[in-house]
Amino acid sequence: MPTPLPGQPPLYTGALDATRQTIAAHGPLALFRGMSAPFAFVSLFNALLFATYGASQKAARALRATPPEAPLPLADHFACGFATGAVATAISAPTELLKCRLQADPAAFRGPVDVARAVLRAEGLRGLARGGAATFLREAPGSAFYFGVYNTVKGALATEGHDGVRRTSGVALLAAGGGGGGGGWG
Repeated sequence: MPTPLPGQPPLYTGALDATRQTIAAHGPLALFRGMSAPFAFVSLFNALLFATYGASQKAARALRATPPEAPLPLADHFACGFATGAVATAISAPTELLKCRLQADPAAFRGPVDVARAVLRAEGLRGLARGGAATFLREAPGSAFYFGVYNTVKGALATEGHDGVRRTSGVALLAAGGGGGGGGWG
């Protein structure tokens, strides 16, 4: 919420009041202003996330001379996740910047492309990286815990088949994904 100037009352009394006033002044869609940039980039972001995680696992296996079928140590899953989050920051930092600018001053911009043009014009390419350090501090540890917890739960729920191969059911994968999500945001 905006901080009032000294001697002025706050603009909102709380989150519910801010929501009520926003809807009254700008309509219910104003609650979603700035969300088109994250929605547009979510597929690209997830593709980058999982491709980077796969490449990180290959690098970890190469460093340890571990065969592809052998499990990686838990620490490697956390390290690969951390590297994944660090790379993902390249997409998420500019996306977050556009979203935040649109939400902070909805009347000033027509949409995320307009914000991007304004940032590039005023601050250059480096302007799109503003807030990148804070985004990195969220993405890298969050991804480390996501992939670490995901692989821990997945391994714990895997069952050995008659052929000696460990398999994970769809329900177990859902549980691992939920556990990973909780670990990444918990």
